[in-house]
Amino acid sequence: MDDKESSHDEQLGISYISQWPPDDDDVAALAADSQKRKEMESDQELTDNEPPNKIYNKSHFSILRKCNSKQESQCKSLEQTFLWALPSIARWWRSQIVKENIVYKGVADSLAVANTKLKRILRRSDCQLFIEKTINQLQIMKQRYKYNAQYFSALASFYDLRGDYVKAFKLINRSLQIDQKASDAIWLREKINRCLSAAAYRETLLGEITSVRKLPQCKMDNSLPIERRSAEGLSLREFLFQYALQAKPVIITGVVCNMTSTPWTFEHIKNIANSKKANVKRLIPDSVEWARLESACTMTVKEFINNMDNGSNTDDSQLLYLFDWSLPIHCPELASELTIPKYFAGDLLQRTRKGTLYHDSWPSLFVAPAGARSELHVDAFGSNFWMAIFQGKKRWQIFRREDLPLLYPSYFDSLDATFDVDQSNNSQNALNLCQSRECILRPGELLFVPSGCPHRVENLEKSIAISANFVDLSNYDRVIKELEYSSMMDNESKVLLSQLTDPNFLTCMNSQQTDLAWADFKNWPILKSRNSFDITPDTINNYNFRARTD
Repeated sequence: MDDKESSHDEQLGISYISQWPPDDDDVAALAADSQKRKEMESDQELTDNEPPNKIYNKSHFSILRKCNSKQESQCKSLEQTFLWALPSIARWWRSQIVKENIVYKGVADSLAVANTKLKRILRRSDCQLFIEKTINQLQIMKQRYKYNAQYFSALASFYDLRGDYVKAFKLINRSLQIDQKASDAIWLREKINRCLSAAAYRETLLGEITSVRKLPQCKMDNSLPIERRSAEGLSLREFLFQYALQAKPVIITGVVCNMTSTPWTFEHIKNIANSKKANVKRLIPDSVEWARLESACTMTVKEFINNMDNGSNTDDSQLLYLFDWSLPIHCPELASELTIPKYFAGDLLQRTRKGTLYHDSWPSLFVAPAGARSELHVDAFGSNFWMAIFQGKKRWQIFRREDLPLLYPSYFDSLDATFDVDQSNNSQNALNLCQSRECILRPGELLFVPSGCPHRVENLEKSIAISANFVDLSNYDRVIKELEYSSMMDNESKVLLSQLTDPNFLTCMNSQQTDLAWADFKNWPILKSRNSFDITPDTINNYNFRARTD
């Protein structure tokens, strides 16, 4: 369920802070960069008519400057580096701590991850002044570095962080005019474009609606119910065409009882997982991480389950949550007890080579005390999602794909959005145009969530559930699009993308697919030889064409 993250700065030769505060080496590096900048400033300026193909080096961080013939013997290639906004701010903050001995509660002494701390730092007035000062300094260099792609990328990152997406978009496009294959710049342009598009969509829609009628108020009570269907009367073909392809969530009953060889109780989970270590999470309300959940500590599964009932924490933001714990990776003993329902047994991720990204990520285990929750989020890389619940109850709220821009998405340092919407705030008028679906998921029920649909989950009782993300023909195109961007920064995503788009990779589905025991689910070569695959990409394309023309 969680996305495979890879810092784009590692690709650029810049490391994000891996601890807080950053090491002293960062301060030394900043001083070295400053000295190098001073030395380069003393060199001659580029002439306005010098063509970019003569001065641009393919390296992201470099600019080669041609000397005239009289100076050719003394000419050297000079390299200028430009830090993007976030690592620049991290270094600035470190220097502030050293220089002024600043102690800022909520930043330096917090358990939150580095990016969340950076977001808090951004609220400080002195940080805003630093951003403005840096933008001004970079603007002064514009003529000198007008053929340096990295210069424009760095400047774009500052405008992006400031929220000036129009200016940021122009700058990043200028960078890509110089270096069209710069993967970091392509990634940043998509990030800026998502922010820009969401804001434009909200403004346009609100303008159209408010000109003809008063906006309704969006309340939890106005949400639509999620349809319930019995597995006994729901074929795979009907599930695919009536729910998955129409991006319609559905609760399937009568299937969870057949998913485990032994009933999954708290005692059973505790006995099997026992001393295996798990990284448990907690809710950070202002986190920039996916679902606003961040790592809290590591403990054994047995300890976690035993501690759930101690009642020491009444603040739900401090509740610990065993969240999205991969069973194939961390507890194959529990995974081996599973049977995968026919609706998800054709997962294309299982057709990739062993060791490929996401091949063994799911199903994952969720064990939660009452009150634990995950805030609004969208599942990663365009994947579909299902959850089966064995113990307890969960309240789900699911929005339509097209409602995403109306929920005030924010992309801090990722293409996976967090959401700034406040459902209790009627002044956020865009929320009033959304239509959500809600349900209380009970033991023995399975919920399907279509790709791209924002959702929020609250545990009403202590609970046990499993979930999985999957790919089939209903979301294949969306997955490919998302992987194209994530592969700009992450080699594992690139490997997965290359396999899924290989002409020899089989994407067809079997309409007669049955439930699969775990060992069979993980044995694609045998499944391929035993089955016929009658639902093809053309089948889906013809369906989509008819749906558009009806």
